[in-house]
Amino acid sequence: MAELSVRPMTDVEFERWQRHLAEEFAAEQVAAGNWAADEALQHALDGNAALLPDGLATEGMLLLKGYARTAPWWARCGSG
Repeated sequence: MAELSVRPMTDVEFERWQRHLAEEFAAEQVAAGNWAADEALQHALDGNAALLPDGLATEGMLLLKGYARTAPWWARCGSG
């Protein structure tokens, strides 16, 4: 069974997450025909900045990094 752990997100993780989130959202908006490709990423970044104006320190927000750790497991090969 996997064990889930969480901890506060670091500044570096936050920046990577924000960039990835913006890139994915921008691509979706371009594919849907809502935004021009040359402006989409900046538009998405601006939207994220409006929602989290102080980044990790935005009041009322708690951003966590989660990860799963699995327990050791054993497999048996052969007959018997």
